[in-house]
Amino acid sequence: MLKKFDIADQPNVAILADPGPRGKDHIKEFADLPLSWIPTTWVYKEGELRYALNYGEVRFPILQQLLSDSQSEWSHKGEAQIE
Repeated sequence: MLKKFDIADQPNVAILADPGPRGKDHIKEFADLPLSWIPTTWVYKEGELRYALNYGEVRFPILQQLLSDSQSEWSHKGEAQIE
């Protein structure tokens, strides 16, 4: 499915699979982040987590939009904090 929607072969996409096992001994952490649900989708830009979708499967048009958005120049850094 990832190939069908031209996502798998993009140079900025890394696809990693849970090595198992399932059940009570399932993976609980990945890349020093808590992992509570599989499948999960994380989108990074320049080593920073931009989106974390920690539930179920993501529809491909949404994933494509997230990947496109992660390439934008917008950043919240330096913005005034909301209290």
